[in-house]
Amino acid sequence: QDKTPDENPEISTADVVAPTADTPALAVFDATNAVSDAAIEYSKGVGRLTADSVRVENGVIIAQSANDKGVVFQTVDTRVQAQRIEIDTVGKTLRAEGQVVVERQREALVKPLVASSLESRGIFPGRRERVTETLRGRHFRYDFVKKRGSLDNAELELTGFSVSTNELTINGQRYTARDVRISPGGLNAREREIYGEPPFSLRAREVVVETLGGANLGATGSGDLVGASDVSPQIGQSSTRRRARIKVKGAFLYLGKTRLLPVPSYVFDQLGSSPRNPQAFTLTPRINFNSVDGVLLTTQLGLGLSKNADGAALTADLGFSQRVGFRGGVALGAPTRLGFFSLGLRRNDIVATQLEDRILLDRTPEFTYSSGLRPLFALPGGRVAGLSVSAIAGRYNERLRGGGNRVSTGRVSTGVNFTTRGADVAGPYLDLFARTSRYGNSASHYSNAGFELGYAGQILPRVRGALSYRTTSVSGQTPFRFDLVEIRRELRTTFDIEVTPRYLVPIDLRYDLDQKKLRDQTYGVLRSYKEFAYGLIYQAARREVRVEVRQGF
Repeated sequence: QDKTPDENPEISTADVVAPTADTPALAVFDATNAVSDAAIEYSKGVGRLTADSVRVENGVIIAQSANDKGVVFQTVDTRVQAQRIEIDTVGKTLRAEGQVVVERQREALVKPLVASSLESRGIFPGRRERVTETLRGRHFRYDFVKKRGSLDNAELELTGFSVSTNELTINGQRYTARDVRISPGGLNAREREIYGEPPFSLRAREVVVETLGGANLGATGSGDLVGASDVSPQIGQSSTRRRARIKVKGAFLYLGKTRLLPVPSYVFDQLGSSPRNPQAFTLTPRINFNSVDGVLLTTQLGLGLSKNADGAALTADLGFSQRVGFRGGVALGAPTRLGFFSLGLRRNDIVATQLEDRILLDRTPEFTYSSGLRPLFALPGGRVAGLSVSAIAGRYNERLRGGGNRVSTGRVSTGVNFTTRGADVAGPYLDLFARTSRYGNSASHYSNAGFELGYAGQILPRVRGALSYRTTSVSGQTPFRFDLVEIRRELRTTFDIEVTPRYLVPIDLRYDLDQKKLRDQTYGVLRSYKEFAYGLIYQAARREVRVEVRQGF
Protein backbone atom coordinates (compact mmCIF):
# COMPACT_ATOMS: atom_id res chain seq x y z
CA GLN A 1 0.00 0.00 0.00
CA ASP A 2 1.63 3.27 -1.15
CA LYS A 3 -0.20 5.36 1.47
CA THR A 4 -1.90 4.48 4.70
CA PRO A 5 -5.60 5.36 5.08
CA ASP A 6 -4.68 8.25 7.42
CA GLU A 7 -2.27 9.75 4.86
CA ASN A 8 -4.83 9.55 2.04
CA PRO A 9 -8.28 10.83 3.06
CA GLU A 10 -9.87 9.51 -0.18
CA ILE A 11 -9.42 5.91 1.04
CA SER A 12 -10.78 4.73 4.36
CA THR A 13 -10.05 1.54 6.25
CA ALA A 14 -13.47 0.31 5.11
CA ASP A 15 -12.35 0.62 1.48
CA VAL A 16 -9.00 -1.16 1.57
CA VAL A 17 -8.00 -4.44 3.14
CA ALA A 18 -4.28 -4.62 3.76
CA PRO A 19 -2.59 -7.32 1.67
CA THR A 20 -1.42 -10.56 3.21
CA ALA A 21 0.37 -13.57 1.79
CA ASP A 22 -2.96 -14.97 0.58
CA THR A 23 -5.14 -11.88 0.14
CA PRO A 24 -4.23 -8.87 -2.03
CA ALA A 25 -5.41 -5.38 -1.31
CA LEU A 26 -9.13 -5.01 -1.84
CA ALA A 27 -10.90 -1.73 -2.58
CA VAL A 28 -14.69 -1.86 -2.36
CA PHE A 29 -16.79 0.92 -3.91
CA ASP A 30 -20.18 1.35 -2.28
CA ALA A 31 -22.43 4.22 -1.25
CA THR A 32 -20.55 4.93 1.99
CA ASN A 33 -17.38 6.71 0.91
CA ALA A 34 -16.05 9.48 -1.32
CA VAL A 35 -14.63 7.10 -3.91
CA SER A 36 -17.96 5.39 -4.39
CA ASP A 37 -19.80 8.64 -5.13
CA ALA A 38 -17.73 9.03 -8.29
CA ALA A 39 -17.67 5.37 -9.19
CA ILE A 40 -21.36 4.81 -8.60
CA GLU A 41 -22.28 7.26 -11.36
CA TYR A 42 -21.07 4.92 -14.07
CA SER A 43 -21.30 1.47 -12.47
CA LYS A 44 -24.87 1.87 -11.14
CA GLY A 45 -24.09 -0.79 -8.59
CA VAL A 46 -21.29 -2.18 -6.49
CA GLY A 47 -17.85 -2.18 -8.07
CA ARG A 48 -15.10 -4.29 -6.52
CA LEU A 49 -11.42 -3.79 -7.28
CA THR A 50 -8.83 -6.37 -6.22
CA ALA A 51 -5.09 -5.84 -6.61
CA ASP A 52 -1.67 -6.09 -4.91
CA SER A 53 -1.37 -2.29 -4.92
CA VAL A 54 -4.14 0.34 -4.95
CA ARG A 55 -3.63 4.12 -4.77
CA VAL A 56 -5.50 7.29 -5.72
CA GLU A 57 -3.83 10.21 -7.54
CA ASN A 58 -5.91 13.28 -8.40
CA GLY A 59 -9.14 11.29 -8.63
CA VAL A 60 -7.56 8.41 -10.60
CA ILE A 61 -7.66 5.00 -8.93
CA ILE A 62 -4.53 3.08 -9.95
CA ALA A 63 -4.41 -0.65 -9.31
CA GLN A 64 -1.45 -2.88 -10.13
CA SER A 65 -0.53 -6.51 -9.66
CA ALA A 66 2.76 -8.33 -9.74
CA ASN A 67 1.37 -11.84 -10.09
CA ASP A 68 -0.46 -13.82 -12.78
CA LYS A 69 -3.89 -13.23 -11.21
CA GLY A 70 -3.67 -9.55 -12.12
CA VAL A 71 -5.99 -6.72 -11.15
CA VAL A 72 -9.71 -7.48 -11.17
CA PHE A 73 -12.51 -4.89 -11.51
CA GLN A 74 -15.93 -6.49 -11.04
CA THR A 75 -19.34 -4.88 -11.65
CA VAL A 76 -22.78 -6.48 -11.68
CA ASP A 77 -22.27 -8.57 -14.83
CA THR A 78 -18.87 -7.55 -16.21
CA ARG A 79 -15.37 -8.51 -15.06
CA VAL A 80 -12.17 -6.82 -16.25
CA GLN A 81 -8.81 -8.38 -15.46
CA ALA A 82 -5.39 -6.96 -16.37
CA GLN A 83 -1.92 -6.29 -14.97
CA ARG A 84 -2.80 -2.64 -14.48
CA ILE A 85 -6.18 -0.86 -14.31
CA GLU A 86 -6.73 2.90 -14.04
CA ILE A 87 -10.20 4.25 -13.20
CA ASP A 88 -10.64 7.99 -13.63
CA THR A 89 -13.46 8.88 -11.23
CA VAL A 90 -13.58 12.45 -12.61
CA GLY A 91 -13.42 11.76 -16.33
CA LYS A 92 -15.37 8.48 -15.92
CA THR A 93 -12.93 6.40 -17.94
CA LEU A 94 -11.16 3.07 -17.53
CA ARG A 95 -7.82 1.92 -18.92
CA ALA A 96 -6.49 -1.62 -18.67
CA GLU A 97 -3.07 -2.82 -19.82
CA GLY A 98 -1.20 -6.09 -20.07
CA GLN A 99 -3.02 -9.37 -20.63
CA VAL A 100 -6.53 -7.91 -20.62
CA VAL A 101 -9.56 -10.19 -20.18
CA VAL A 102 -13.10 -8.79 -20.24
CA GLU A 103 -15.88 -11.20 -19.31
CA ARG A 104 -19.54 -10.30 -19.73
CA GLN A 105 -22.43 -12.42 -18.53
CA ARG A 106 -25.87 -12.49 -20.07
CA GLU A 107 -28.85 -14.78 -20.25
CA ALA A 108 -29.17 -16.80 -23.45
CA LEU A 109 -31.11 -19.73 -24.83
CA VAL A 110 -28.67 -22.63 -24.87
CA LYS A 111 -29.75 -25.42 -27.20
CA PRO A 112 -27.95 -28.65 -28.11
CA LEU A 113 -27.22 -29.33 -31.75
CA VAL A 114 -30.12 -31.81 -31.89
CA ALA A 115 -32.44 -28.80 -31.67
CA SER A 116 -31.97 -28.32 -35.42
CA SER A 117 -33.77 -31.62 -36.01
CA LEU A 118 -36.53 -30.80 -33.53
CA GLU A 119 -37.39 -27.23 -34.48
CA SER A 120 -39.62 -28.28 -37.39
CA ARG A 121 -41.66 -30.29 -34.85
CA GLY A 122 -41.94 -27.35 -32.46
CA ILE A 123 -39.67 -29.02 -29.89
CA PHE A 124 -36.86 -26.94 -28.39
CA PRO A 125 -34.99 -29.04 -25.80
CA GLY A 126 -32.97 -26.05 -24.66
CA ARG A 127 -32.73 -23.99 -21.53
CA ARG A 128 -32.09 -20.39 -20.59
CA GLU A 129 -28.92 -19.95 -18.61
CA ARG A 130 -26.23 -17.40 -17.86
CA VAL A 131 -23.43 -17.55 -20.41
CA THR A 132 -20.06 -15.80 -20.34
CA GLU A 133 -18.69 -13.99 -23.37
CA THR A 134 -14.96 -13.31 -23.20
CA LEU A 135 -12.87 -10.61 -24.84
CA ARG A 136 -9.04 -10.78 -24.71
CA GLY A 137 -6.46 -8.26 -25.81
CA ARG A 138 -3.54 -6.00 -24.85
CA HIS A 139 -4.84 -2.47 -24.29
CA PHE A 140 -8.43 -1.72 -23.28
CA ARG A 141 -9.90 1.79 -23.04
CA TYR A 142 -13.49 2.71 -22.19
CA ASP A 143 -15.35 6.00 -21.60
CA PHE A 144 -18.41 5.44 -19.43
CA VAL A 145 -20.00 8.79 -20.35
CA LYS A 146 -19.56 8.62 -24.13
CA LYS A 147 -19.91 4.81 -24.08
CA ARG A 148 -16.94 4.49 -26.37
CA GLY A 149 -13.91 2.28 -26.13
CA SER A 150 -11.38 0.11 -27.95
CA LEU A 151 -9.27 -3.00 -27.52
CA ASP A 152 -6.10 -3.86 -29.42
CA ASN A 153 -5.26 -7.38 -30.69
CA ALA A 154 -8.71 -8.56 -29.66
CA GLU A 155 -9.93 -12.14 -29.38
CA LEU A 156 -13.67 -12.49 -28.72
CA GLU A 157 -15.15 -15.76 -27.50
CA LEU A 158 -18.86 -15.25 -28.09
CA THR A 159 -21.82 -17.61 -27.96
CA GLY A 160 -21.61 -19.69 -31.14
CA PHE A 161 -18.53 -18.15 -32.76
CA SER A 162 -15.13 -16.56 -32.12
CA VAL A 163 -13.76 -13.32 -33.56
CA SER A 164 -10.12 -12.28 -34.00
CA THR A 165 -9.29 -8.69 -34.97
CA ASN A 166 -6.42 -6.21 -34.80
CA GLU A 167 -8.63 -3.57 -33.20
CA LEU A 168 -12.14 -3.55 -31.81
CA THR A 169 -13.90 -0.18 -31.51
CA ILE A 170 -16.93 0.33 -29.27
CA ASN A 171 -19.31 3.21 -30.00
CA GLY A 172 -22.51 2.95 -27.99
CA GLN A 173 -24.34 -0.09 -29.35
CA ARG A 174 -22.03 -0.39 -32.35
CA TYR A 175 -18.90 -2.55 -32.48
CA THR A 176 -16.52 -2.15 -35.39
CA ALA A 177 -13.72 -4.60 -36.12
CA ARG A 178 -11.22 -4.49 -38.98
CA ASP A 179 -9.12 -7.28 -40.47
CA VAL A 180 -11.44 -9.86 -38.92
CA ARG A 181 -11.38 -13.64 -38.73
CA ILE A 182 -14.63 -15.34 -37.66
CA SER A 183 -14.63 -19.00 -36.60
CA PRO A 184 -17.78 -20.98 -35.74
CA GLY A 185 -18.18 -22.80 -32.45
CA GLY A 186 -17.11 -20.16 -29.94
CA LEU A 187 -14.45 -22.51 -28.54
CA ASN A 188 -11.96 -21.61 -25.86
CA ALA A 189 -8.43 -23.08 -25.70
CA ARG A 190 -9.52 -26.11 -23.66
CA GLU A 191 -12.44 -26.87 -25.98
CA ARG A 192 -10.21 -26.63 -29.06
CA GLU A 193 -8.15 -29.50 -27.65
CA ILE A 194 -11.33 -31.61 -27.43
CA TYR A 195 -13.12 -30.68 -30.65
CA GLY A 196 -10.28 -29.46 -32.84
CA GLU A 197 -9.98 -26.27 -34.88
CA PRO A 198 -12.93 -25.68 -37.27
CA PRO A 199 -11.68 -26.04 -40.87
CA PHE A 200 -13.88 -23.29 -42.24
CA SER A 201 -13.67 -19.63 -41.27
CA LEU A 202 -14.71 -16.26 -42.57
CA ARG A 203 -12.31 -13.37 -43.06
CA ALA A 204 -13.50 -9.85 -43.68
CA ARG A 205 -12.08 -6.40 -44.18
CA GLU A 206 -14.60 -4.90 -41.75
CA VAL A 207 -17.43 -6.11 -39.54
CA VAL A 208 -19.94 -3.79 -37.85
CA VAL A 209 -22.27 -5.20 -35.19
CA GLU A 210 -25.19 -3.17 -33.84
CA THR A 211 -26.59 -4.82 -30.72
CA LEU A 212 -30.07 -4.46 -29.24
CA GLY A 213 -28.90 -3.84 -25.68
CA GLY A 214 -27.08 -0.83 -24.26
CA ALA A 215 -23.31 -0.78 -24.65
CA ASN A 216 -22.57 0.28 -21.09
CA LEU A 217 -20.08 -1.49 -18.88
CA GLY A 218 -22.20 -2.81 -16.00
CA ALA A 219 -24.66 0.09 -16.31
CA THR A 220 -27.83 -1.74 -15.34
CA GLY A 221 -26.68 -5.27 -14.74
CA SER A 222 -27.46 -6.18 -18.36
CA GLY A 223 -25.16 -3.97 -20.41
CA ASP A 224 -23.72 -4.99 -23.77
CA LEU A 225 -19.99 -4.46 -23.51
CA VAL A 226 -19.28 -7.27 -25.95
CA GLY A 227 -21.43 -9.75 -27.84
CA ALA A 228 -24.87 -9.54 -29.39
CA SER A 229 -28.36 -9.87 -28.04
CA ASP A 230 -30.26 -12.99 -29.07
CA VAL A 231 -33.80 -13.50 -27.82
CA SER A 232 -35.30 -16.67 -29.25
CA PRO A 233 -39.07 -17.17 -29.44
CA GLN A 234 -41.20 -19.26 -27.15
CA ILE A 235 -42.82 -22.39 -28.48
CA GLY A 236 -45.48 -21.58 -31.04
CA GLN A 237 -44.17 -18.14 -31.92
CA SER A 238 -42.93 -17.18 -35.31
CA SER A 239 -39.32 -18.03 -35.96
CA THR A 240 -38.37 -14.37 -36.39
CA ARG A 241 -35.60 -13.80 -33.83
CA ARG A 242 -34.34 -10.59 -32.36
CA ARG A 243 -30.65 -10.50 -33.10
CA ALA A 244 -27.93 -8.01 -33.82
CA ARG A 245 -27.61 -6.22 -37.12
CA ILE A 246 -24.38 -7.32 -38.78
CA LYS A 247 -22.77 -5.53 -41.70
CA VAL A 248 -19.76 -7.08 -43.39
CA LYS A 249 -17.40 -5.71 -46.03
CA GLY A 250 -14.95 -7.77 -48.06
CA ALA A 251 -15.86 -11.19 -46.62
CA PHE A 252 -14.47 -14.48 -47.95
CA LEU A 253 -14.96 -18.09 -46.93
CA TYR A 254 -11.71 -19.91 -46.13
CA LEU A 255 -10.80 -23.58 -45.82
CA GLY A 256 -7.76 -23.45 -43.57
CA LYS A 257 -5.58 -20.82 -45.24
CA THR A 258 -7.13 -21.30 -48.70
CA ARG A 259 -9.62 -18.68 -49.87
CA LEU A 260 -12.64 -20.35 -51.47
CA LEU A 261 -15.28 -17.79 -52.43
CA PRO A 262 -16.67 -14.36 -51.52
CA VAL A 263 -19.53 -14.20 -49.02
CA PRO A 264 -22.14 -11.47 -49.66
CA SER A 265 -23.17 -9.29 -46.75
CA TYR A 266 -26.79 -10.51 -46.81
CA VAL A 267 -25.69 -13.88 -45.43
CA PHE A 268 -25.04 -12.12 -42.13
CA ASP A 269 -28.34 -10.23 -42.08
CA GLN A 270 -30.27 -11.65 -39.12
CA LEU A 271 -33.56 -9.92 -39.95
CA GLY A 272 -36.68 -11.35 -41.52
CA SER A 273 -36.42 -15.03 -40.63
CA SER A 274 -39.26 -16.89 -42.30
CA PRO A 275 -42.01 -18.36 -40.11
CA ARG A 276 -42.17 -21.32 -42.48
CA ASN A 277 -40.24 -24.55 -42.42
CA PRO A 278 -36.67 -23.74 -41.27
CA GLN A 279 -35.17 -26.54 -43.37
CA ALA A 280 -36.56 -25.31 -46.69
CA PHE A 281 -34.87 -21.92 -46.96
CA THR A 282 -32.20 -20.51 -44.69
CA LEU A 283 -29.99 -17.45 -44.56
CA THR A 284 -26.99 -19.65 -45.26
CA PRO A 285 -27.02 -21.11 -48.79
CA ARG A 286 -27.96 -24.80 -48.72
CA ILE A 287 -27.56 -27.60 -51.25
CA ASN A 288 -29.87 -30.63 -51.55
CA PHE A 289 -29.93 -33.66 -53.82
CA ASN A 290 -33.33 -35.34 -54.24
CA SER A 291 -35.39 -37.38 -56.67
CA VAL A 292 -37.55 -34.46 -57.84
CA ASP A 293 -35.13 -31.55 -58.11
CA GLY A 294 -31.91 -33.38 -58.85
CA VAL A 295 -29.77 -30.59 -57.44
CA LEU A 296 -31.49 -27.88 -55.39
CA LEU A 297 -29.77 -24.70 -54.21
CA THR A 298 -31.63 -22.47 -51.75
CA THR A 299 -31.00 -19.35 -49.74
CA GLN A 300 -32.91 -16.49 -48.13
CA LEU A 301 -32.41 -12.73 -48.26
CA GLY A 302 -33.82 -10.38 -45.64
CA LEU A 303 -34.42 -6.65 -45.73
CA GLY A 304 -35.42 -4.85 -42.54
CA LEU A 305 -38.03 -2.14 -43.08
CA SER A 306 -37.85 -0.72 -39.57
CA LYS A 307 -35.14 0.82 -37.42
CA ASN A 308 -36.20 -1.64 -34.76
CA ALA A 309 -34.28 -4.90 -35.23
CA ASP A 310 -37.40 -6.98 -34.62
CA GLY A 311 -39.70 -4.82 -36.77
CA ALA A 312 -41.25 -5.43 -40.19
CA ALA A 313 -39.08 -7.18 -42.75
CA LEU A 314 -39.24 -8.26 -46.36
CA THR A 315 -37.82 -11.71 -47.09
CA ALA A 316 -37.05 -13.39 -50.40
CA ASP A 317 -36.78 -17.18 -50.55
CA LEU A 318 -34.66 -18.06 -53.56
CA GLY A 319 -34.18 -21.57 -54.85
CA PHE A 320 -33.01 -23.06 -58.13
CA SER A 321 -33.92 -26.64 -59.04
CA GLN A 322 -32.09 -28.52 -61.78
CA ARG A 323 -35.39 -30.08 -62.97
CA VAL A 324 -38.17 -27.81 -61.71
CA GLY A 325 -36.58 -24.42 -62.23
CA PHE A 326 -37.25 -21.51 -59.91
CA ARG A 327 -38.54 -22.23 -56.41
CA GLY A 328 -39.37 -19.54 -53.88
CA GLY A 329 -40.98 -16.14 -53.54
CA VAL A 330 -41.30 -13.09 -51.33
CA ALA A 331 -43.08 -12.36 -48.04
CA LEU A 332 -43.71 -9.27 -45.95
CA GLY A 333 -43.83 -10.03 -42.24
CA ALA A 334 -44.42 -7.89 -39.16
CA PRO A 335 -44.45 -8.82 -35.47
CA THR A 336 -47.02 -6.98 -33.37
CA ARG A 337 -48.38 -7.15 -29.84
CA LEU A 338 -51.19 -9.33 -31.17
CA GLY A 339 -48.89 -11.76 -32.97
CA PHE A 340 -46.98 -12.23 -36.20
CA PHE A 341 -48.60 -11.31 -39.54
CA SER A 342 -47.25 -12.23 -42.97
CA LEU A 343 -48.34 -11.79 -46.59
CA GLY A 344 -46.47 -13.67 -49.31
CA LEU A 345 -46.32 -15.04 -52.83
CA ARG A 346 -44.48 -18.26 -53.69
CA ARG A 347 -43.93 -20.38 -56.78
CA ASN A 348 -43.14 -24.13 -56.75
CA ASP A 349 -42.99 -23.97 -52.98
CA ILE A 350 -41.21 -26.68 -50.99
CA VAL A 351 -43.78 -28.66 -48.98
CA ALA A 352 -41.67 -30.17 -46.23
CA THR A 353 -44.61 -31.35 -44.10
CA GLN A 354 -45.31 -34.37 -46.33
CA LEU A 355 -43.34 -37.58 -46.72
CA GLU A 356 -43.17 -37.18 -50.50
CA ASP A 357 -41.42 -34.43 -52.40
CA ARG A 358 -43.39 -34.52 -55.68
CA ILE A 359 -45.83 -31.77 -54.64
CA LEU A 360 -45.41 -28.45 -56.45
CA LEU A 361 -47.44 -25.69 -54.81
CA ASP A 362 -48.09 -22.09 -55.78
CA ARG A 363 -49.29 -19.76 -53.03
CA THR A 364 -50.93 -16.84 -54.87
CA PRO A 365 -51.05 -15.16 -52.41
CA GLU A 366 -51.08 -16.40 -48.81
CA PHE A 367 -51.84 -14.58 -45.56
CA THR A 368 -50.65 -16.10 -42.25
CA TYR A 369 -51.10 -15.17 -38.62
CA SER A 370 -49.61 -16.66 -35.44
CA SER A 371 -50.43 -15.38 -31.97
CA GLY A 372 -47.32 -16.84 -30.41
CA LEU A 373 -47.57 -18.77 -27.19
CA ARG A 374 -49.65 -17.13 -24.48
CA PRO A 375 -48.71 -18.48 -21.03
CA LEU A 376 -51.63 -19.87 -19.02
CA PHE A 377 -50.20 -21.32 -15.81
CA ALA A 378 -46.99 -22.65 -14.28
CA LEU A 379 -46.19 -26.34 -13.97
CA PRO A 380 -43.72 -28.22 -11.73
CA GLY A 381 -40.06 -28.20 -12.72
CA GLY A 382 -40.11 -24.72 -14.24
CA ARG A 383 -42.51 -25.71 -17.01
CA VAL A 384 -45.20 -23.42 -18.37
CA ALA A 385 -48.48 -24.32 -20.08
CA GLY A 386 -49.61 -22.05 -22.89
CA LEU A 387 -52.03 -21.59 -25.76
CA SER A 388 -51.53 -20.32 -29.30
CA VAL A 389 -53.84 -19.74 -32.26
CA SER A 390 -53.07 -19.42 -35.96
CA ALA A 391 -54.80 -18.68 -39.23
CA ILE A 392 -53.86 -19.16 -42.89
CA ALA A 393 -55.82 -17.91 -45.90
CA GLY A 394 -54.95 -17.85 -49.56
CA ARG A 395 -55.33 -19.29 -53.03
CA TYR A 396 -53.35 -22.38 -53.94
CA ASN A 397 -52.42 -24.16 -57.15
CA GLU A 398 -51.24 -27.73 -56.56
CA ARG A 399 -49.81 -30.21 -59.03
CA LEU A 400 -47.55 -33.24 -58.91
CA ARG A 401 -44.17 -33.62 -60.54
CA GLY A 402 -44.56 -36.31 -63.23
CA GLY A 403 -48.30 -35.75 -63.74
CA GLY A 404 -51.50 -36.04 -61.73
CA ASN A 405 -54.57 -33.99 -60.84
CA ARG A 406 -54.17 -30.24 -60.71
CA VAL A 407 -56.13 -28.41 -58.01
CA SER A 408 -56.69 -24.66 -57.83
CA THR A 409 -58.95 -23.13 -55.18
CA GLY A 410 -59.01 -20.94 -52.12
CA ARG A 411 -58.42 -22.24 -48.61
CA VAL A 412 -58.99 -20.78 -45.14
CA SER A 413 -57.53 -22.67 -42.19
CA THR A 414 -57.60 -21.91 -38.46
CA GLY A 415 -55.89 -23.77 -35.65
CA VAL A 416 -55.39 -23.83 -31.90
CA ASN A 417 -52.60 -25.49 -29.93
CA PHE A 418 -52.12 -26.14 -26.22
CA THR A 419 -48.69 -27.19 -24.96
CA THR A 420 -46.82 -27.73 -21.72
CA ARG A 421 -43.62 -26.61 -23.44
CA GLY A 422 -44.04 -22.90 -22.80
CA ALA A 423 -40.55 -22.85 -21.26
CA ASP A 424 -37.45 -24.45 -22.76
CA VAL A 425 -37.09 -27.13 -20.09
CA ALA A 426 -36.13 -30.73 -20.79
CA GLY A 427 -38.58 -33.42 -19.69
CA PRO A 428 -42.02 -34.83 -20.54
CA TYR A 429 -44.48 -32.74 -22.51
CA LEU A 430 -48.06 -32.81 -23.82
CA ASP A 431 -49.47 -31.09 -26.92
CA LEU A 432 -53.17 -30.79 -27.78
CA PHE A 433 -54.05 -29.45 -31.22
CA ALA A 434 -56.99 -28.90 -33.56
CA ARG A 435 -57.28 -27.43 -37.06
CA THR A 436 -60.06 -26.97 -39.56
CA SER A 437 -59.94 -25.87 -43.20
CA ARG A 438 -62.58 -24.77 -45.72
CA TYR A 439 -62.15 -24.53 -49.49
CA GLY A 440 -63.41 -22.10 -52.12
CA ASN A 441 -67.07 -21.20 -51.97
CA SER A 442 -68.18 -24.74 -51.20
CA ALA A 443 -69.16 -26.15 -47.84
CA SER A 444 -66.41 -28.81 -47.97
CA HIS A 445 -64.08 -28.92 -45.02
CA TYR A 446 -61.22 -30.94 -43.59
CA SER A 447 -60.56 -31.05 -39.84
CA ASN A 448 -58.08 -32.82 -37.62
CA ALA A 449 -57.48 -32.89 -33.89
CA GLY A 450 -55.26 -34.92 -31.59
CA PHE A 451 -52.46 -34.94 -29.10
CA GLU A 452 -48.73 -35.67 -28.81
CA LEU A 453 -47.21 -37.08 -25.65
CA GLY A 454 -43.44 -37.27 -25.41
CA TYR A 455 -40.15 -36.63 -23.68
CA ALA A 456 -37.48 -34.20 -24.90
CA GLY A 457 -34.03 -33.94 -23.36
CA GLN A 458 -31.17 -36.23 -22.35
CA ILE A 459 -32.32 -39.81 -22.96
CA LEU A 460 -29.03 -41.62 -22.34
CA PRO A 461 -25.55 -40.32 -21.44
CA ARG A 462 -24.64 -40.03 -25.15
CA VAL A 463 -28.14 -39.69 -26.60
CA ARG A 464 -30.18 -36.49 -26.59
CA GLY A 465 -33.43 -35.85 -28.41
CA ALA A 466 -37.13 -36.72 -28.20
CA LEU A 467 -39.42 -39.75 -28.05
CA SER A 468 -43.12 -39.22 -28.70
CA TYR A 469 -46.50 -40.79 -29.48
CA ARG A 470 -48.85 -38.79 -31.70
CA THR A 471 -52.42 -39.54 -32.71
CA THR A 472 -54.70 -37.51 -34.99
CA SER A 473 -58.40 -37.95 -35.81
CA VAL A 474 -59.59 -36.69 -39.21
CA SER A 475 -62.98 -35.71 -40.58
CA GLY A 476 -64.16 -34.31 -43.91
CA GLN A 477 -62.20 -34.15 -47.16
CA THR A 478 -59.54 -31.97 -48.72
CA PRO A 479 -58.83 -31.49 -52.44
CA PHE A 480 -55.13 -30.91 -51.70
CA ARG A 481 -52.45 -33.50 -51.04
CA PHE A 482 -50.34 -31.02 -49.07
CA ASP A 483 -53.21 -30.70 -46.57
CA LEU A 484 -53.48 -34.41 -45.73
CA VAL A 485 -52.45 -36.01 -42.45
CA GLU A 486 -50.29 -38.85 -43.75
CA ILE A 487 -49.65 -40.69 -40.47
CA ARG A 488 -52.60 -40.68 -38.10
CA ARG A 489 -50.99 -42.70 -35.33
CA GLU A 490 -47.23 -42.78 -35.03
CA LEU A 491 -44.29 -43.39 -32.74
CA ARG A 492 -41.38 -41.08 -33.43
CA THR A 493 -37.81 -40.75 -32.26
CA THR A 494 -35.58 -37.81 -33.10
CA PHE A 495 -32.17 -37.77 -31.48
CA ASP A 496 -28.43 -37.32 -31.85
CA ILE A 497 -25.98 -39.99 -30.78
CA GLU A 498 -22.61 -38.65 -29.63
CA VAL A 499 -20.25 -41.33 -30.94
CA THR A 500 -17.30 -39.20 -29.81
CA PRO A 501 -17.19 -35.51 -28.86
CA ARG A 502 -16.24 -34.81 -32.47
CA TYR A 503 -18.86 -36.93 -34.27
CA LEU A 504 -22.66 -37.02 -34.06
CA VAL A 505 -25.06 -39.48 -35.70
CA PRO A 506 -28.57 -37.96 -36.08
CA ILE A 507 -31.43 -40.46 -36.40
CA ASP A 508 -35.13 -39.73 -37.00
CA LEU A 509 -37.57 -42.66 -37.24
CA ARG A 510 -41.35 -42.49 -37.86
CA TYR A 511 -43.29 -45.69 -37.25
CA ASP A 512 -46.88 -45.92 -38.56
CA LEU A 513 -48.94 -47.86 -35.98
CA ASP A 514 -51.81 -48.43 -38.44
CA GLN A 515 -49.69 -49.75 -41.30
CA LYS A 516 -47.24 -51.31 -38.81
CA LYS A 517 -44.12 -50.20 -40.64
CA LEU A 518 -41.56 -47.42 -40.74
CA ARG A 519 -42.79 -44.63 -42.99
CA ASP A 520 -39.66 -42.49 -42.84
CA GLN A 521 -36.04 -42.84 -41.79
CA THR A 522 -33.41 -40.12 -41.55
CA TYR A 523 -29.73 -40.82 -40.90
CA GLY A 524 -26.58 -38.79 -41.06
CA VAL A 525 -23.03 -38.14 -39.93
CA LEU A 526 -22.00 -34.75 -38.57
CA ARG A 527 -18.60 -33.41 -37.60
CA SER A 528 -19.18 -31.50 -34.36
CA TYR A 529 -17.41 -28.48 -32.93
CA LYS A 530 -19.64 -28.28 -29.82
CA GLU A 531 -21.97 -25.49 -30.99
CA PHE A 532 -21.39 -26.00 -34.69
CA ALA A 533 -21.59 -29.10 -36.87
CA TYR A 534 -21.73 -29.98 -40.55
CA GLY A 535 -22.18 -33.18 -42.54
CA LEU A 536 -24.51 -35.25 -44.73
CA ILE A 537 -28.13 -36.18 -43.97
CA TYR A 538 -30.20 -38.78 -45.87
CA GLN A 539 -34.01 -38.88 -45.71
CA ALA A 540 -35.50 -42.11 -47.07
CA ALA A 541 -39.13 -41.12 -47.72
CA ARG A 542 -38.18 -38.09 -49.80
CA ARG A 543 -35.09 -39.81 -51.25
CA GLU A 544 -33.06 -36.77 -50.40
CA VAL A 545 -29.43 -36.16 -49.48
CA ARG A 546 -28.58 -32.75 -48.09
CA VAL A 547 -25.55 -30.97 -46.75
CA GLU A 548 -26.57 -29.85 -43.27
CA VAL A 549 -24.99 -27.05 -41.28
CA ARG A 550 -26.15 -26.59 -37.70
CA GLN A 551 -25.74 -23.26 -35.96
CA GLY A 552 -22.23 -21.87 -36.41
CA PHE A 553 -22.30 -18.77 -38.63
